[in-house]
Amino acid sequence: MSVDIAEELREELEKTRAELQQARARIAAMEMSFFWKLRNAWWRLKGGFAGGASSGERAAPPAADPGLVHVPGFVPVRFRGHAFDHSTDAVDIVVLAHDDLPTLEACLGALLRHARPPYTLFLADPGASPVVRNRLEAFARDQGAVLVSGADAFGRAFEAGSSRHVFLLDGRARVAADVLDRLIACLGSNGDIAGVVPLAADVPGAGPAFDRAAHALADADLEADPATLLAAESARLFPESGEGGGCALLVRRAALPEGAKRSPQELLAVLRAGEKRILLADDTWVAGASVASAAALDAPDRVVAGIAARLAVLPERVGLRESARRRWEGKRVLYVLPVLERGGGSNVVLSEARAMTRMGVEARIFNLAGHRAVFEKSYPAPGVPIVYGRESDLVEAAHGFDAVIGTAHYSVPWMVPLAKLSRPPVLGYCIQDYEPLFYAEGSEDWKRAFASYGLVSGVRRFSKSKWNADEVVARTGLDCALVSASFDAEVFRPRLPEPAASPVRIAAMVRPSTPRRQPGLTVDVMRALAQKLGDGVEVVLFGSERSDPAMRPFRLDFPHRFAGVLDDRQLSALLSQVHVFADLSTYQALGVASLEAMASGAAVVVPKAGGAGTFARHEINALAVDTSSRDACIACLERLATDGALLRRLAAQAIVDAGLHTPDRAAAGILEVLFAKA
Repeated sequence: MSVDIAEELREELEKTRAELQQARARIAAMEMSFFWKLRNAWWRLKGGFAGGASSGERAAPPAADPGLVHVPGFVPVRFRGHAFDHSTDAVDIVVLAHDDLPTLEACLGALLRHARPPYTLFLADPGASPVVRNRLEAFARDQGAVLVSGADAFGRAFEAGSSRHVFLLDGRARVAADVLDRLIACLGSNGDIAGVVPLAADVPGAGPAFDRAAHALADADLEADPATLLAAESARLFPESGEGGGCALLVRRAALPEGAKRSPQELLAVLRAGEKRILLADDTWVAGASVASAAALDAPDRVVAGIAARLAVLPERVGLRESARRRWEGKRVLYVLPVLERGGGSNVVLSEARAMTRMGVEARIFNLAGHRAVFEKSYPAPGVPIVYGRESDLVEAAHGFDAVIGTAHYSVPWMVPLAKLSRPPVLGYCIQDYEPLFYAEGSEDWKRAFASYGLVSGVRRFSKSKWNADEVVARTGLDCALVSASFDAEVFRPRLPEPAASPVRIAAMVRPSTPRRQPGLTVDVMRALAQKLGDGVEVVLFGSERSDPAMRPFRLDFPHRFAGVLDDRQLSALLSQVHVFADLSTYQALGVASLEAMASGAAVVVPKAGGAGTFARHEINALAVDTSSRDACIACLERLATDGALLRRLAAQAIVDAGLHTPDRAAAGILEVLFAKA
């Protein structure tokens, strides 16, 4: 078989893979749609809908769950996908009635629409008005519900059932789509818990952000249901819930306390008083019926704070997608990303490309065929189609695309032929760093990097930090637009509660292959901290293998943990279990790792030099240090390690501020640069 035929077959296979990916995405979207839910309801009526396997009491995760992520020496962290099993477990639903008839009818209507059978419905009437009583009697006849009346109706209602799951609902609350399936999936995630509550306005920390997001999405008149959008943003973290959320509760019947209780709120309070564990199902919600405001309460841990931060920015993200879809839907964008292995820059490109697809833009990646095996091992599920070829294949690969974006100086020459076409695509250059600084001034590599900025006629240059854009303008005299910084918001978020206050766990990257990251200084500073603070600090190093010969010059003769080379999920798991992340690089054009650490709940130390100031505000959400001074670095980290109040304040603000730098902002800005003047 000739090389050309092999390349053609490989290209055809890649097209097939891309089509399969797109089909899977369409199926996933369809299954979340209103019409899919109608289809399921129809088959339930016909008796033909069997549903998925029971999620019940199982200890094992559902099939779609990507499983535990391990970092040596640390607690494994579970990453859950958006998919969940549709449960066939029977549930007893108890609705506590009240005298506000319109609100009660809204509650019951939402329940019928969104709760998937099988369930037995109990209506508890503790003494409602005759009008409400008559309506409850009619509803019970029509829906086959059981009406229980009297002062102790609520307690007798939940005791009358026999299902192992009991869903208790305040009649002033409105449930969201798939509420029972999602709550049962949360309950089944941990066999040691008594019950679960959905998001609600009275959940400390996350409640107010949820309430504002739900109202903003409802007021935006979107095609998508707000519940679907909120669920899609969730990472299904299922943190423990110690307060709030009493308007709805799914509980194991075996965990129900003895004696009659008068409301879901009262029963939940009894469970908590008895030290029963309750989880928060952060992928579903109930509206209304909040008996207490949570606005003044702080989030109990950084997982809930992270959920609140994502909910706070969700309306903006949805608005950006809708606006971009109206303007750019149908456009096709090809990124030239000639990388071999996983890295911060390629993570960001892929996350922004995925954001573009949510805006109706077809985004693809062009990579070298020789990189394929290693790249696919690094990115088994990149989320966007990847096209492989030789450098000379870029013109053919770019056929039919509206824009082509270069991402590194050495690939810019490949784009020159595109500019010479009779109808060239819009050409962009995503400048992630001022790359001449990587080389000795005047060297051939320096010359090629410098020339890349003006090599392609009409190219639209853009960068993610003002510092980087200013460097390009000042050193080349060429323009460079500024777009939003971003990180992979789907991966990096707080995933575990803050670790114990002592020892203070400090993580730092040591990567000898990148001298500007100052691996020698980093190790030296960590050694000094370990010697000075002893058991008060725990040093964690990552970014290279301990066996790497390039590590030999660095004396690791102090107590530390060595986590090795981490992929993005492993890094997220690690950053969720440290107090501090230190980047002691000479400079950072942006510093994606620090932004990822902030989003994960760590306090960060960043170099003063460079573009980290794009997201890091000294003394507000981070500390900036002169990394040319060893003593300054030691003093800065010692201050963080010994001032718990400062550390917690910076980390709390970091979660909020990092959440603003979404891929949607960056993607919308890039599309504006590419097409606004086209």
